[in-house]
Amino acid sequence: TVKPKESIVKEAVAKPAEKVTGTIFYIIAGSFSTFEAADTELKNIKLKGYPNAYILKNEPLFRIVLTSFNTKEKADIVKNELKDNFPGVWVLKK
Repeated sequence: TVKPKESIVKEAVAKPAEKVTGTIFYIIAGSFSTFEAADTELKNIKLKGYPNAYILKNEPLFRIVLTSFNTKEKADIVKNELKDNFPGVWVLKK
């Protein structure tokens, strides 16, 4: 069952991304060509209250992941809720 939007978003930023198998939908806050640039932005994002964000190495870029889901529906809900804080937020399917 799908939870109300606000509880999905709250869970997404409050706890580490759940371990998912198969197709994964990553919520991406930014993409960078160097690890150093990604790491600098990651530190800023963590200071904004997203302690579980991390860097995903996805050739040739370093992407900052806020969280991930195993369904596109959940990923899209969270992506839309995060647009105010991250205007360029998008979903990466792997």
